Amino acid sequence: MSLLRTRIRMLSMAGVVLVSAVVASVGSASAQAAQSGDLDGTDYCKTPATLVSVASIRADGTPALPGAPSGMSATKYTYSLEGDLLTEVEPPAGWKPVSGTDQELRTYGFPPRPTDPAGRGQWNQEFSSWKYNVTSGMCETDKYS
Repeated sequence: MSLLRTRIRMLSMAGVVLVSAVVASVGSASAQAAQSGDLDGTDYCKTPATLVSVASIRADGTPALPGAPSGMSATKYTYSLEGDLLTEVEPPAGWKPVSGTDQELRTYGFPPRPTDPAGRGQWNQEFSSWKYNVTSGMCETDKYS
């Protein structure tokens, strides 16, 4: 069974929730990949966002140079939903939050490491099993968890 962590993005208008899944770990080969808007295996998508652009970026968020090795840059997806532009960043293959720099965490949309020991331990535990983003898109949903 796969363990899913969801990154929920709230828009300021009418409590709309956008969900893109983040796979933390996979315990069996039969686990299915999460779909946009997926919280419990059911597709709650009301309005899918439209993909506007895909760009390679460096760890500081600036555009990657043309011809740069693909494994060295992240991929930034920009979506449009009801006139709002939303972004999701997929870190480079093999990147791990626990060994990432503070700048990488900001650029890739991860919460900062807590400075207190207990909070830091919890943060390390949560993100030590992070594998990759599921980049199947974004979706408006009214499902909350």
